[in-house]
Amino acid sequence: MKKKWIVINPSPHWKFLLVMKTMFLFFLLTTFTAFSEISYSQVTRISLNLQNVPVKEVLKTIEDQTEFIFFYQDQEIDLNRIVSITVMNLPVNEILDRIFAGTENFYTVRDRQIIIARNKNKLAGEASSIRPIFPQSHQGTAVTGKVTDGTSGEALPGVNIVVEGSTIGTITNTEGWYQITVPSPSSVLIFSYVGYTPHREKVNNRTQIDVVLEPSVEQLDEVVTVGYGVQKKINLSGAVDVVTSKNIEDRPVNNVVQALQGLAPNLNVLVGNEGGEVGGKMILNVRGIGSINGAGGSPYILVDGIEQSIYNINPNDIESISVLKDAAASAIYGARAAFGVILVTTKKGKSDGVTVNYSNNYSYSTPLHLPKMVNSIQFAEYLNLAAANDGAQPIFQPIIIDQMKKYQAGEIKDWTMPVPWAPNYWLEYTGGWANTDWFKIDYKEWVPKSSHNFSLSGGDKRIQFFLSGATFSQEGLLRFGNDQFSRDNFNAKINVNVYDWLRLNFMSKYNRTNLDRPSYNKDQFYANIARRWPTNGVYLPDGNLWPGGEQNWLQNGGRYKEETNELSLVPGIEIEPLSGWIIYANYRWKFDADGFSNHEAKVYGTFVDGTKLALRPYNFFEVNQGHGYYNSPNIYSSYHKLLGKHDFTILAGFEQELYTLESNYSRKDNLISDKLPSLGTATGKEYASGSRIHWATRSFFGRLNYAFADKYLIELSGRRDGSSRFPRGRRWGIFPSGSLSCILSRENFWESLSKYVSYAKIRASYGALGNQDIENYLFIERLPIYSNPPLPYIIGNERPTYVGMAPLNSPSLTWEKVNTTNTGIDLGFLNNKLNISFDYFMRFTYNMLGPVESLPAVLGTEVPRSNNATLRTNGFELMISWKQTISGFRYELTGMLSNAKTVILEYNNPQYLLSAPYYKGKVLGEIWGYTTLGFFQSDEEAQNWDQSYITPEPWTAGDIKYADLNKDGKIDPGKNTLKDHGDLSIIGNSTPQYLYSFLANAGWKGFDLSMIWQGVGKRDLWLNSPHFWGVGWIWTSVAFKEHMNYWTENNINAYFPKPRMNKAFRNRQVQTRYLQNGAYLRLKSLQLGYTVPAKISQRVFVKSFKIFCAGENLLTITKLIKTFDPETTGGAYGNGFIYPLQKTWSFGVNLTF
Repeated sequence: MKKKWIVINPSPHWKFLLVMKTMFLFFLLTTFTAFSEISYSQVTRISLNLQNVPVKEVLKTIEDQTEFIFFYQDQEIDLNRIVSITVMNLPVNEILDRIFAGTENFYTVRDRQIIIARNKNKLAGEASSIRPIFPQSHQGTAVTGKVTDGTSGEALPGVNIVVEGSTIGTITNTEGWYQITVPSPSSVLIFSYVGYTPHREKVNNRTQIDVVLEPSVEQLDEVVTVGYGVQKKINLSGAVDVVTSKNIEDRPVNNVVQALQGLAPNLNVLVGNEGGEVGGKMILNVRGIGSINGAGGSPYILVDGIEQSIYNINPNDIESISVLKDAAASAIYGARAAFGVILVTTKKGKSDGVTVNYSNNYSYSTPLHLPKMVNSIQFAEYLNLAAANDGAQPIFQPIIIDQMKKYQAGEIKDWTMPVPWAPNYWLEYTGGWANTDWFKIDYKEWVPKSSHNFSLSGGDKRIQFFLSGATFSQEGLLRFGNDQFSRDNFNAKINVNVYDWLRLNFMSKYNRTNLDRPSYNKDQFYANIARRWPTNGVYLPDGNLWPGGEQNWLQNGGRYKEETNELSLVPGIEIEPLSGWIIYANYRWKFDADGFSNHEAKVYGTFVDGTKLALRPYNFFEVNQGHGYYNSPNIYSSYHKLLGKHDFTILAGFEQELYTLESNYSRKDNLISDKLPSLGTATGKEYASGSRIHWATRSFFGRLNYAFADKYLIELSGRRDGSSRFPRGRRWGIFPSGSLSCILSRENFWESLSKYVSYAKIRASYGALGNQDIENYLFIERLPIYSNPPLPYIIGNERPTYVGMAPLNSPSLTWEKVNTTNTGIDLGFLNNKLNISFDYFMRFTYNMLGPVESLPAVLGTEVPRSNNATLRTNGFELMISWKQTISGFRYELTGMLSNAKTVILEYNNPQYLLSAPYYKGKVLGEIWGYTTLGFFQSDEEAQNWDQSYITPEPWTAGDIKYADLNKDGKIDPGKNTLKDHGDLSIIGNSTPQYLYSFLANAGWKGFDLSMIWQGVGKRDLWLNSPHFWGVGWIWTSVAFKEHMNYWTENNINAYFPKPRMNKAFRNRQVQTRYLQNGAYLRLKSLQLGYTVPAKISQRVFVKSFKIFCAGENLLTITKLIKTFDPETTGGAYGNGFIYPLQKTWSFGVNLTF
């Protein structure tokens, strides 16, 4: 696909900076990456004070203090070399580094066994040549065998085999074989390997024992990314969910957010008004609505510690995503994290040599759902009936309907002819007889998209690096004009261990996106597709596009192009002056360069005689450029101390943020030629404007983690935040949080239950946070400057720019405060094969910005806002998972269910008007409406029922009959207040409730299968648009197949009322009959893959070779009316006026060298 670029015309200074940064980025991409893995040897700390002793004695002391067993190759190391070592609370791997410094010895750590040799290659040698350094004296029987993977059947090298109750042990060689001498025929062998369930095998006089190890179902030791560090999942006391890469990578999704649907409870991902547009964004929140301001409570999103657009990152770069839900988990991030935090951790290099990976994904997408238009004859008869029911003249004359029949029978070729009384114009709409399904005309049947991912990673003990690059291109569904989107990503990380006490790291990311689509108003286009009537054709008899449709505008009306550039650099340093005390410092810098260009070209149709018909006789070109700079120095320090059963970790730090944004807008009219659109090729009036905004925060934070006997866990944190968005004296806030948990399964009394309930933890948390997500400068007096619309008079031959009335400021503005409580329980059954997690939360948002008391209209300016509104959101989350491996077949099943409900507790609406946005006690999303009794089945029945408030015109058979709930003999809304709402009542709620998902993963040998089902259990929808109702006002009327089920005397049990034109509104009052059930269940993702056995792929120097196919949005189950898709019921111009989602099939490969 040919890429098109925005012409930004940068200054020489900007060009220089861009070149320098690009060169610097290229340099980074050749060297940089991330952190090494955490192993038992790195987290196990001991103290030693040994002077002038043999190496053998040091190793023996380590064995005595830890779970390690040392092995060595015959005659390879000098165990009698004299050394001295004094250390306090130092990791074992660092002690070994000191012991063997300056020698030719190497060591490798495999679970609890450490193997020492002089040659790296011998570390994976024959098992028979490996001996324990401190063997027990024994005579016995030699046992041999092979250990294989229970999933793939491949050999497992490096498996630890130990005779139970002794130090006799060995490991498997590169082919999975082992040999060990057991002291007794009744000995028991223990087989263990990282990531696999330990296996216990009785010898029973056998001399060959082959063992199959199954992948471990134990998940409690999983390391989870949290604020400013990592923690084991078992030690968490807050509400944190983790999404791993296995449910994201290789899926044919357009962005990361799309992939997150259904992967974590109460991580809510909803389709907004952009629908399935190329480059479109979705609505994302954690635990529902949190505020009536801003975006309603958006989560704070960090990618490797720096705020970035989650839409711009490469899904295949992701290692894991942590969702911090409650205040205790997110409080360490303060003012930016009031409504949850999403921490995206990308992949990193490992100290195991160099690895090269390439993967691709080729996809084909089709519109997921398009309404089915009726043919033109049905359409004409439908509109004529509606007009007749209103007492109006027919819309279509019999002669035109006859032409429709002939056209559909193939008797005539053209769908139109010159207007008899205006022969230079073509007949259309009521005079046309085409039979066009505009949805099939405007959207392609299928479109391609593709992604390519490349990474280079590796390193050793001193330096680890990770480099990746990716490109994604997507073609849109528009048949006329085309639309396309592309994304390019570059990611680089490096971690350098300069000394034992000094580590340097550097991270760089560059993301670029390009959007190219027609400049025609996209939302108007979506609304007009069905409104163009099937009686109109695409092309005129002379071969030109029909001028009344959008196709000419889309194809010839100019292009809208948008480009985003995001570059971030994060240098960091770690200093460990004392064992357990680490000082971290980094500088987060980010540069955004975003812009768009828009070309509105002249658009012409043709008259019958071939002359031009000016549809838009003018043209112009406009450009907007924005440059944002984010600067954030950070320094924090942590100290860990273990005193017997008391485990302390203290964290304290400082963070500062400054963001500045400058934007410039230019427009120039009268382009010389639409073929070369630019500011330089225009000669008309010039427009220019610009803006500069900034905001800053400064924060001090701290956290204390305490654990007693690994059973009782307490976490306390606090943050003092200052924000420039508030006036002096109100800028600072203190926000504390705390959580505690108890691991009941580690209590002595639980031992009798552990056979069934292997893990049990209860936890609770409370926290108070501040929210600064409001407009800038609300507390400052401002003078608005206007140039559009212009003044109605002329000064000096120009309509001048002018100053408007200053709005009243809000000098007492202060923080929104968010208080959250959370209680939860985690349970594991049957050795943690079955896991259950449940959370209940309650979140209060105080001091939200709401309206002040009503002021007279003669005020003449904007009314100030004040902190006077409160809401409460409460809900629950349930996750149940089962993971097991049976004879090589592994599978994992996960079910999730969550809900959130938001209620307004305070709002300045003393009259409790239902027409106001909110009132005290309102449940967000509630729908007020009439109760429907059915249809009037006779004119007499209609005349005896007073619905004159809705319309005083006569009601007749086939119209809607509303219920008189208050028994006052008439249908009306009363005073439309909470106290007097007449015949209105709450009939539903539009907020998605009881969101659920089912995840399944299975594998056998080299095959793997995964699927994700996602749905909404309850949602009520009021769909008040022509897509739902069909006929109405003539120029917004549409007709789909579902609309044909309307009331007539012969169809009194129809779904829709009798068709009407201008009087249709009477039957379209919000009511129970047409309230839609928006619940659904959708097969979001289905993947099938096969990994070629390593013994085959390695013959062609490929470590791993996987082929796969996948699908997205493959099946939907819903009771919603078929004119709508349950996820795309919105639209900027009305319900259903939206770009369709897509059903996607894909295939690809994943290669590792």
